[in-house]
Amino acid sequence: MSYEQRAAEMSPTEVAALLARTDELKAQLEWFKRQLFGPKSERRPVFESGSQLWLGENAPAGTSTTGVSEPPNPATTEPLKTGHFR
Repeated sequence: MSYEQRAAEMSPTEVAALLARTDELKAQLEWFKRQLFGPKSERRPVFESGSQLWLGENAPAGTSTTGVSEPPNPATTEPLKTGHFR
């Protein structure tokens, strides 16, 4: 059965309810698009004062942290091992 045939069999109340639901879902979709792709999605403030925390600092109680207070220095860390895995 096509959409036109189904719509022809509906009462005006059912059509109005479907149109209202469609408008509601369109509004939700637009909100999600703004959240994912809007100007806030990738732009983050940069804190020049050094007040930005490192990942894992002030973690909630009961979570595991590495205890590292600064990020690792690439010059002193071991390079990743590359090769073929079978």
